[in-house]
Amino acid sequence: MKATLLSLAVLCVLGVQADVEVEPNFDIAKFAGKWHVPALASNDPMLQGLKDVMKTPAARINLLPNGNVELETYYLLGEKCELMKSTLMKMEQPGHFKEADENNKKEIWVLATDNASFAIIYIQREGKDMPPSKSLQLYSRVPNPGENLATFKKHCEKMGLLGELVVPPLSDRCFKEISG
Repeated sequence: MKATLLSLAVLCVLGVQADVEVEPNFDIAKFAGKWHVPALASNDPMLQGLKDVMKTPAARINLLPNGNVELETYYLLGEKCELMKSTLMKMEQPGHFKEADENNKKEIWVLATDNASFAIIYIQREGKDMPPSKSLQLYSRVPNPGENLATFKKHCEKMGLLGELVVPPLSDRCFKEISG
């Protein structure tokens, strides 16, 4: 009985991940670079705790020689840009990346992008000492996402995160900091 339940649980987890569709025209070379993050939605307790003090984050995608990417995300908390850095392994499907260490498992999918001005990123995270979480982030090359915010809200609704939507106060401080 335990083996049957375990098999069913594994199939459910695999089924959930199989339902995540990435942008079919994803181009990693065009995706690389600097981005504003003008909107996000998450059930992650850490991000929920920061939503009232956070200003517009910035992200930088760096291509690595082996085809993987380095993701740097900068959160303006108070007067300082705090850096979170991840090395993401490319998966077989373009636009799908994975980070795994002994304490955390993180998968990232690029759900939508025009490879030039916006991208919608979906993140699933599981940690040793934290509950599983999911997040959506809107990446934009300009501070004001315009009509892409409506597209982002549709993805939030589809992923069950519309009630968790955060549009932080606009600030380009971290973006300017990573621009040099």
